[in-house]
Amino acid sequence: MGASIDDDEKTYLTWKESQPFLQSVRNLAFEVEHTLVSFDHKEQKVSLGLQQHYVLEKWNEHRKQMGRQEFELHPEGMRYMVETVAAPPLGPGLSGALHIEHKLAERRRNIQSLLGPEDAILTLAGFPRFGAAESFKTLDALTIEKPLHGDMDLALSGYKRWKCLGENIKARRERDFDAALPVFQDRFTELDEVVLDKFGYAPGVCALQVTFQAKNIDEACQLHDQLSILGPLMMALTAATPAYQGFLVDTDTRWNSYRHMADERSPAEVLKMETWEQHEIDASLRACTSPIYLSRDVDEKYQSYLPTPSDIQEKLQKEGMNKNLASHFARFLQYDPLLLEADHLEALGPDDTYHLRTLYNSLWPHVRVKLPLDENAGWRVEFRPMEVQLTDFETAAFIVFMVVLRHAMEHFHVNLYVPMKLVVENMQRAMNRNAVLHEQFWFRTGDWTFDEPSNSDSTKVTIQQLSLKEIFCGSSNRCRDECCANCRNRFPGFIPLINAYLDSGPVSDAEKSLFMPYIQFVSKRASGQLWTDARWMRHMIQSHPSYRNDSVVTPEICYKLCCQIKDLPKWKHPQLF
Repeated sequence: MGASIDDDEKTYLTWKESQPFLQSVRNLAFEVEHTLVSFDHKEQKVSLGLQQHYVLEKWNEHRKQMGRQEFELHPEGMRYMVETVAAPPLGPGLSGALHIEHKLAERRRNIQSLLGPEDAILTLAGFPRFGAAESFKTLDALTIEKPLHGDMDLALSGYKRWKCLGENIKARRERDFDAALPVFQDRFTELDEVVLDKFGYAPGVCALQVTFQAKNIDEACQLHDQLSILGPLMMALTAATPAYQGFLVDTDTRWNSYRHMADERSPAEVLKMETWEQHEIDASLRACTSPIYLSRDVDEKYQSYLPTPSDIQEKLQKEGMNKNLASHFARFLQYDPLLLEADHLEALGPDDTYHLRTLYNSLWPHVRVKLPLDENAGWRVEFRPMEVQLTDFETAAFIVFMVVLRHAMEHFHVNLYVPMKLVVENMQRAMNRNAVLHEQFWFRTGDWTFDEPSNSDSTKVTIQQLSLKEIFCGSSNRCRDECCANCRNRFPGFIPLINAYLDSGPVSDAEKSLFMPYIQFVSKRASGQLWTDARWMRHMIQSHPSYRNDSVVTPEICYKLCCQIKDLPKWKHPQLF
């Protein structure tokens, strides 16, 4: 959700000013987020450092002096956040992926060099005391505008794009924010839930996003569909948000809070949806599990939610767009744009895609097909559900894994389709505490390649509930029939598929050996041998001498935890043995 620094030169319309233009606009219509913290070692406290503007100004000066860098630094939604984006992106093939960890470490060093000795840049999915009293520390030189609704909104980014987006969501919503998360129930816990009552909880958490280039729109649709199924699995593996507002919660990821806090539905729209099924309501949210598959070849039985065909969809189909993709575009054209630039209001010609892109970019599904920016940029697919990891090694491991898995899936023509309602169910399970260990996920184990005709004599579609260990490392014990090792009724597991792909020769033996530590790490994370960051953080909090078995993350505990995170070797997973 990052924005370019240059966006601050633009003038955005308020929600009230946008009203006359909404209908016309509707009709025409490898990113890592970092957290800035400040330590007070004397008082043993740590706060979110509202230094975004300061850091970006310093970065601009640094960039002018040093010339082009290998990454861009963008403002994120809160004043304590910045986003780094690869520039230029990695090239085709696999070799470029071997340099990701080095590039991540270089980004961290560059940003850290702009900070004071008591400040640090961490890759935290969520600050454990985010939203609690005294969470923020401001710089004397930082000009804070009048807060909208107290301390939380004071921390919203001062950059125009983010400021306007937050204000317009609030104005359109016309109701309080009131999402709630269950508190983890320890022996002496007194609170049942924490209430998220400010918009800032949506942009205030950090993600790891990977964008893949596609050859054409058909490949982009196919990639979108397969990644949609992978989304909840990877979110569970990267879980890293065990605490909010100074309390341990009973979830491990940011996704539920993020999607509810980005909900801009008006009271009338909420009332209208009271009779809807839950999956229909979820599909209506701007931040949601991707509601439909997009490929022209997907069997309609897997589409759990298809909106009633509209005039727009029929027009798009007449122009040659496949039914599912036409339904997708018609769906997002029903939304109001949340950001309008004053100098683009007349950009309504058939060759101007500004309004289309503006509207499209204000929807945040867990997997998103990205529109070409210009005639030289093709279709891309953005994978959004993963949580940023505590160390550069972990973050690099998941990026590398996704890159290699994408190639392996294409090589073996892997078919993961399950009913989309099961993907939504998997997404809910992935948020739960210790989902890697305790949850099972709906997964296709039979007829798992596109090469085999469905329901032939030798194969059959089988969808089972499997653990992540079975899905990633292999599920041989789940084969229902006595059969040979090559039986298509048994999914071999992502890790064996990747190993078989790498053995087929896309990289040299030396390069393969460099890939293996990352692949083995993901394998151990899926099997439960290595803990998720959420589990590790939860353990460190509960192991602190001052923890009172009451689910409270005190300032002292938060300080100690952040010190430990800051001092983690960036090349090694923070594992306990």
